[in-house]
Amino acid sequence: MSSSVRQLLLPHELVFEILSWLPVSSLLRFKCVSKRWSSTIQDPAFVDVHMKRAIGSWVFRTTSDDPYESSAEQIYISRCRGLILEKRKGAQKFRLRNPSTREILHVPAPDENVLCCMRLCYITCTNEFKLVYPYTNGADENGGFKILTIGPNATWRMIEFPFLS
Repeated sequence: MSSSVRQLLLPHELVFEILSWLPVSSLLRFKCVSKRWSSTIQDPAFVDVHMKRAIGSWVFRTTSDDPYESSAEQIYISRCRGLILEKRKGAQKFRLRNPSTREILHVPAPDENVLCCMRLCYITCTNEFKLVYPYTNGADENGGFKILTIGPNATWRMIEFPFLS
């Protein structure tokens, strides 16, 4: 008797839909199932759908009610779409952390100490993450924003504007 293996193929749209509801830990394991699943899970469109569905279930806990008084080495500053912006305690060293994939990206520090007002943002139309903080020039009452686009060769740039009186 010859045995034949019958392969059941699900439509790709159905696989995409099912995978998009799973936790990241499962997705990391399922990347090994096939090349198609791996490319689906790494596809920016899939990541976007998965992040939108996961936003309501994201939880962040600290060991202290006040993150600035935490005994941890990293101080939580901001979060956006599953990424966390942190600052090393006692230094001007910043990093982005993805708790789901355990990836860390060190980012250039700004010139000023801006811990209280720096924010991590996501720009949908360009599919980019940016760090943004306001600044002032003090005496001449001008200021603006300093912006860092996350990516290779990231450098801070300024957008200036006069303050309204």
